[in-house]
Amino acid sequence: MRKLLTILMFVMMIGLVTPSQDSLGTYKQGEDVILLQICGTCSYNNITSIVLPNSTHLEIDTEMTKRGMEYTYTFSQTDLAGTYLVNGFGDLDGTANAWAYEVQVTENGLAAPTENIIIFFSIFFFIIVTFILVTLYGNIIHLGSNDTDLKDVGFSLGSFFALLTFYYFSGLYFPKPFVMDLLIILISTLGFTHVFVPFISLIFSTIQRGKIE
Repeated sequence: MRKLLTILMFVMMIGLVTPSQDSLGTYKQGEDVILLQICGTCSYNNITSIVLPNSTHLEIDTEMTKRGMEYTYTFSQTDLAGTYLVNGFGDLDGTANAWAYEVQVTENGLAAPTENIIIFFSIFFFIIVTFILVTLYGNIIHLGSNDTDLKDVGFSLGSFFALLTFYYFSGLYFPKPFVMDLLIILISTLGFTHVFVPFISLIFSTIQRGKIE
């Protein structure tokens, strides 16, 4: 029982001498981050170092700017996306105490995509690619048969705009460079195979049907 009480007291003491936050939030890559520390009984807070996402250890050793109970420091080296570990210390109740927290930096300033979002986007992308391949096959068949109609063009345009929608939401929630580059290539390709070609095929099919009639 005494051992259990000792452990509980130790945990409570840790909560009293360490900062409550473990993360400052998410910020956009390449923009300044205002590092913040709050302490009501401190006369100073210093940034000692920052560990970058690539594990580079930057030695800062700089006093933070004090404004009341808030201490701030402007950090500009956010060229890398990922987790930054900020280390520092302040004189909490007159005693030097170390603190640390994380800062997340992403391409768009939004929180990194969760596993569920990645799964959703993967499934959605598979469905769109399937739709694209089906409509591409249909476009080829109808182009060869010279019997394209408005319904065929509608399906083809639908797959194209579905890809545009996926591109838009990817930019918001999953802006990985290789994903965005791949989508731009697909959009450019579909602009020819699923927009230009179906319309040309529709024109020729309409002319052909007019001759037959």
